[in-house]
This record gives sequence, structure tokens and C-alpha cells, in this order.
Amino acid sequence: MKKLRVMTWNIHRAIGLDRRYRIGRIVDVIRHHQPDLVLLQEVDHGVPRSHRHKMELEIAHALEYPWHTWAQANTLKEGSYGNSTLSKFPITKRRVIDLTQG
Repeated sequence: MKKLRVMTWNIHRAIGLDRRYRIGRIVDVIRHHQPDLVLLQEVDHGVPRSHRHKMELEIAHALEYPWHTWAQANTLKEGSYGNSTLSKFPITKRRVIDLTQG
């Protein structure tokens, strides 16, 4: 029986403790653990601080995850950030559920 390897990680916009944006560090850690399914939080999309990258696309392409999706959580003055799922298996359905409490 094959086990499903799942990884979840708040990547904090790929900005490390050194306050530098380094998407390659995120890619290296994910590659090391070789998960089948990756659930990422605080993923930038078109934000100046992350070179206007669509981070889920950059990470998915670098790691050759054929299926990925992104869901916006917050809109910024320029761009937005949210959550992303990267998968080695087809994503057949996507649903965004807002868990914000007033």
C-alpha cells in the first residue's frame, strides 16, 4: 500500500527570518520532503514585495507539480495573497470556504 505524503506550510510570502524574498528556499524544502500534495498559506500573487510573481505557478513549475490551484484570501493595494494547493494528482473540484469570523 502506497502512502500519501501531505505537506502544509505557511510560507510567509517566501520572506525568511533574514527579511529577504527567496522563493528558491521554499522550492528546496518542498523538494527535500517530496510530498504528493502541498497546501501553502500566505502565497503572493502579483505583489511588489515578491517581484510580482504568481508564486504558486513559480513553485509548481519548479517542482513539476502538474496540478495546482490558488485561492485569494486578501486583496492588497497591488496584488493579493492567499492559499495554494499543489498536487501530483488531478484536482477535479475546487471550493473556497471563507472561515473569517467577525
